[in-house]
Amino acid sequence: MHNWKVATAAMLDEMVALRRAIHTEPELGLKTPATTKKARAALEGLPLEFADGGSTTGFVATLRGPSGGKTVLLRADMDALPLDEETGLAFTSQIPGAMHACGHDAHVAMLVGLRERCVKGRIRYLGRFNSCSNPEKKDGMALGTCWTMGLSSPCLMPPLQFTSHQIFPRER
Repeated sequence: MHNWKVATAAMLDEMVALRRAIHTEPELGLKTPATTKKARAALEGLPLEFADGGSTTGFVATLRGPSGGKTVLLRADMDALPLDEETGLAFTSQIPGAMHACGHDAHVAMLVGLRERCVKGRIRYLGRFNSCSNPEKKDGMALGTCWTMGLSSPCLMPPLQFTSHQIFPRER
């Protein structure tokens, strides 16, 4: 059996580096091209099917498993908040008036890591694993932007959907 804990621990430095890179260059609203570029670059070479956001800069990455399996959707927000960062961290925002104050930088890094683990860990019980990295939640409708990014078909909008919010140490 594949040991996810050990494999994920080995990826921690890469995920932290990605999170910090995103944190230093936060983007507001529906246009997050630098964040999208960083996340897509981290997934380069993996056997994922990509759908771009159309009217936004988000994307969907799909990992196909055996036919007949269940479909799962995981989602991560990518946008920052319109705040000046005054944390003094080594990876402080370099963009005046924009800061990842609610963890979306970590959400993106974690979802990138999960996508990679699903591929390398050869998850076989899923029929389809959709992961949506989307910019700003418009009127609280985060999944609304996923719908415009290739998840509009009922078979692609599964009943099992997850997103995350977390509290983490500032030094990470």
